[in-house]
Amino acid sequence: MIKKVTRIVVILLLIGAVSAYMVYAITVRQESSKEAVCGGLVFDIKDDLNARFLDESGLRDMIAEAKIDPSGKRMNDVNLAKIEDAISRSQYVDSVECFKTSTNKVCVSVIMRTPVVYVLPDSTENGYFVDSHGNIIHDMRYTTDIVVATGCISKEYAATTLMEFGNFLRHDDFWNNQIEQLHVMKDDEGQYVVECVPRVGDQIIYIGRMTDVERKLSRLKQFYQKAMPEVGWNIYSRLNLEYANQVIGTKRKHLKHQTVEKTEDIRNENETNNQ
Repeated sequence: MIKKVTRIVVILLLIGAVSAYMVYAITVRQESSKEAVCGGLVFDIKDDLNARFLDESGLRDMIAEAKIDPSGKRMNDVNLAKIEDAISRSQYVDSVECFKTSTNKVCVSVIMRTPVVYVLPDSTENGYFVDSHGNIIHDMRYTTDIVVATGCISKEYAATTLMEFGNFLRHDDFWNNQIEQLHVMKDDEGQYVVECVPRVGDQIIYIGRMTDVERKLSRLKQFYQKAMPEVGWNIYSRLNLEYANQVIGTKRKHLKHQTVEKTEDIRNENETNNQ
């Protein structure tokens, strides 16, 4: 009986000692954390490396200009909301989140906007980027890996139709590497139509109105694979994808008539018949 009581007393004493230590440890940690000094900034930047608007240096400059650099300040005095607000004002930033690390630093996690088209309108307006969500970004710096759109272009058309096409190119390696420039015009009915300048071959690719674009380009890819190896890349001055189930090739005037094997979705048209 005495042994049993002694065991219970010992257990209770141990529980009491552990509880007292935990309370002490938490109190000391809280007090020390209040006095802890910020050891600097850590950046986590998510963006398109081929079209980067801001790097770590640019973000540090923004924080320094706003006079909110937390380095050397007590962690308890660091205002994360102010840092987030200053960075989120940049037209290049999609979202930002700041948090304190266990090593007494401030981590700045930034998601940058992803440009998908660079627009150079016929008007006197300066060029601008359109990002993957249709936001307009005014910037004169042109990134060579972004498709350029020229011609008669409204911002509404750029932020919707061209944005969608830019997103398609961004996720399709073949066409992203093949299409270098878009030229936008209006047809006889006042509707926007588009033609493309490829990187390989010097023919113009006429898409027409930007409807069912993926299917149109799929037909063109078949044409590249089946017909181009036989007749050569430079026989056509123009490839028209406007009509359903067809790729209409317009031959150059200086070339003699050549017959290309037809498939059910490809037909050809001699340029001299269009003069």
